[in-house]
Order: sequence, then structure tokens, then C-alpha cells
Amino acid sequence: MAFTSKGQPRRRRHLSRFAHAVRPGVFVIALILVIALPAVAVSFTPFAPAVTFVVAGAVPGFIASMYGIRLGLYTVAATGMFIALSELAGPWPWASSLLMAAAGLVLGWCAMKGWTAIAVQACIWCSLTLIAPPLVLTGVDWASGQLGQVAIPVSMVLVGGLWAVAIGALLKSHLPTLSAKPLGRNVAMHYGLALSVLLGVAAFVASTWFAEATGGWLLLTILVIVRPGLSDTRSRVVSRSVGTVTGGAIAAVVGTAIASQQILITAVAVAALVIALVLLVRKANYAVYAFALTIAVVLFNVDGSDVLTADIQRVGFTLAGALLVAVLAALHELVVRSGLKKPLSS
Repeated sequence: MAFTSKGQPRRRRHLSRFAHAVRPGVFVIALILVIALPAVAVSFTPFAPAVTFVVAGAVPGFIASMYGIRLGLYTVAATGMFIALSELAGPWPWASSLLMAAAGLVLGWCAMKGWTAIAVQACIWCSLTLIAPPLVLTGVDWASGQLGQVAIPVSMVLVGGLWAVAIGALLKSHLPTLSAKPLGRNVAMHYGLALSVLLGVAAFVASTWFAEATGGWLLLTILVIVRPGLSDTRSRVVSRSVGTVTGGAIAAVVGTAIASQQILITAVAVAALVIALVLLVRKANYAVYAFALTIAVVLFNVDGSDVLTADIQRVGFTLAGALLVAVLAALHELVVRSGLKKPLSS
């Protein structure tokens, strides 16, 4: 009995160490199941051009499920609604501007709840669909109508999102558990207002003059760079730009080399996205995360056109977005400093 009583804690320690050691592997496998399985399955159907919407539902849904399964379901529903509004607002620049300005305020509210990572991931993928050419499905005539332009993307989001939440629930005990870290009301409010202004202006500009190009990349850049806290945002301007330029170059080479093989492009995009999400959860070097994310998003949005030209446009929009954020950050710091000097002088 003495041997048993001493052996049990030892076995528990060994089991705990083993579980800790295999958890990263389970997380990667879960990501592959969440992203690769539905994305590759859809790639074999006439709905292959809509595979981005599957990812748009799966990524935020899975991340949210690591906070809680109920939150995962709410996130999938909210993402589907955002996609529907994006498709309806897309043809009108003023509607696109209002939608993204409202999204900025919602992001500020989510930051106050501690859900920034979830909300940003949802907005990243949705913003790319707001300013983009209409969805074209070969052999599916009804997809070109307004009903198809809304119903198909929303359906794909729900398929990807619900699948992701189901995998998250099945493997929950083996996945990292994320905890919400709410921000103070004032910090979250300033963050939301800054995003609202930046996203509203950028959406109007992009949808007015770059609706048929890759103008959504301007919104994506703002969403990824801007963070609560000025110093963090300043550092991301450089790392995001470096990561995007290098990632875009790699994506252009890969996309050009295998432009006619949609399944292979999807596979490379899935691998890059899995790496990006692992880096995000582990809070790794941000430039490396931006590098992997750029490759994934570019390849998921390859439409058979000149990949190199489209990628040059994406890099240009990224640098423009980074410059816009840098100017706003500098102005914010100037205002803060002037506000501090007044009380000191008085």
C-alpha cells in the first residue's frame, strides 16, 4: 500500500507532463482538422471560389471556442451576420464606410470584454469580402443574383464556423484554454474610436476607387496593426510591414508557380494559416506571424488572375495602411503630450 500511495502522485506528475508535452501537437492537429478538412472538401465542389468564407467562419469560431463553447457559437453567428451586411453594403461606398465605422466601435466594446483576438480575426476575413469583386461560381447561375451573393457566403461561414466549434468542443480538454483579459473602459473606448475613424475612412476610399482591386487589404492592415496602447501599435507598424512585404513576395512566387492547381494552392494556404494561428496563440514574433498570415490570406484569395500584379497591389495597400496608422499614432502622442504639459504648467 505504501508503494501505491507514493506511486500515484508520481504517475499523476508523469501524466501531467505527458499531457503538457502533447498539447501543442493536439492543437496543431485540431487546426488542421478545423481549416483543412472543410476548405479542401469545398475546393472539390463548384463552390471552390467561396472557400475563403469557410475559413472566415472557422478561424474566429475556433479561437472563440478556446474561451468557451457558447462564445464560439455566438462568434460564428456574429461573423455570419457581418458577412451578410458586407455583401449588402459592398456596392455603396457610404454603406461600406458606415459598416466598418460601426465595426470599429464593436471592436472597442469587445476589447472591454477581453475578446480582442476573436473580434479582430473575424473582422480581418470579413473586411476582405467587403471590398472585392462579386462571387462568381461556374455552373451555379443563381449565385450571381443578390440572394446568391448573400446566401452562399453566409452558408459557407456557418459550415466552417460550426465545424470549428464542434472540433473545439470535442478536443477542449486537450487544447490551450484562453482567458479573457478585459481592458479599462477609457482605453477600450479610445481604441474603438480610433478604429472607427480609420476603418470608416479607409473603407470609403477603398470602395470608391479600388473596389475591383485588393483594396480590402487596407482594412486588414489597420485591423492587424492598431492595438490598445500606443507603443504596441508603433512597433507593429514596422513588423507588420516587413512581414507583409516578405510574405507577399513568397505568396506571389508560389501562386504564380501553381496558379492552375487550386487544391495545391489551398493546401499551402492552410499550412501557412495553421502556422500563423499557432504563432498568434503563442504570442511569437509579430513579423513572423504577419509573414505567415500574409501568405495564407493571399493564397486563399487567388482567383486565377495575375498573382504578381495583385500581390504588388496588396503590398502597396499594406504600406499605405501602415503609414496611415503611423500618422494617427504620432498625432495621438502629440495631443497626449500637449495635454500633459498644460496641467504641469498650471
